[in-house]
Amino acid sequence: MHASEVISLSWMIFFFLFAIAAYFFADRDRNNDRIEWMKAVIFANIIAISILGALTPEFIAYTLDIPWRTNSSLNTTVTIVGLITSWAIMQWAVEWLAGLAVVVLLTGAISWIAVHLIGF
Repeated sequence: MHASEVISLSWMIFFFLFAIAAYFFADRDRNNDRIEWMKAVIFANIIAISILGALTPEFIAYTLDIPWRTNSSLNTTVTIVGLITSWAIMQWAVEWLAGLAVVVLLTGAISWIAVHLIGF
């Protein structure tokens, strides 16, 4: 198994656990209010959420300087399942996805600094 496939599998396991937690613990009434409030920018949010769900494994691989295997059926499957999972989570917990996106970007930035500038 290639390193990028390990990252994809690890992300999908984490993302499923995140989706389960969002399903059980998110406040759906507040989420519906938030979606009503976001009507004007809902398409931009759908695109942002799609990018988070589908491209996070590739982003993690890039920050860790691991080559991404584009012809991997596992990576393609994780991309598609990540899209579907992120759209499902949007129905339950938009705020949770926004928080996850911030965490992924911050840890990615820290990882990039560690790998590229410090030289681990």
